[in-house]
Amino acid sequence: MTPEMLDVDAVLARYGLRDRRAARRIMDDAGGFVIAGKAVVRLADLLAHEEALKAARRPHTAPVSRPRATGRQRRPQQSTGEQLPAGWWRDSGPLTA
Repeated sequence: MTPEMLDVDAVLARYGLRDRRAARRIMDDAGGFVIAGKAVVRLADLLAHEEALKAARRPHTAPVSRPRATGRQRRPQQSTGEQLPAGWWRDSGPLTA
């Protein structure tokens, strides 16, 4: 008994597609191959591919963790009580080598 094979037209009809390239991509992802110049895929392989895609979309139960910070965390400023005078960066004098 031979497994049921689907061609590009059958895959187009199954998924309601219009683009043959999209159907070929699905067939390639599912393990399709070429027989006598015609692209085909086994129905069982296509169904297994669908199940694998469904399983990948199911949410996994992740461990509970702390919420992530939404922005950049700032370091607390070290205050010495002194204010820098205006233009303090200009008062360093000439640079020497």
